[in-house]
Amino acid sequence: HFSFALERRAEKISSDREELEQGIDMQTHAPARRPPPFSPGVLYSIYLTCFDIGGSASGFLSASIISTIGISRTDFSGLSTLIIICAIAFISTSALIPTIRFANSAMDRN
Repeated sequence: HFSFALERRAEKISSDREELEQGIDMQTHAPARRPPPFSPGVLYSIYLTCFDIGGSASGFLSASIISTIGISRTDFSGLSTLIIICAIAFISTSALIPTIRFANSAMDRN
């Protein structure tokens, strides 16, 4: 019975492919609708992937900055420099605010 299920699935895939190529739904003879390019689940997984990559990259970057400045468990003399670097990096993200507005207006048009 498993092989019959595979055959039916293969036939369904072949039928779906033909519908997309012809642009017509074979059952209703109406124009075939294309699926959306990204489902919400795929978009969320892309978001989480970018978030995780950013977290890893920030850890590597912080470690290299801390070792360059010379901060250790016993010597905190470069801590003020690290605080200034972190503050500048945090404030510099405000340069990305116009891209958020642009993305919202692009979504409104769709």
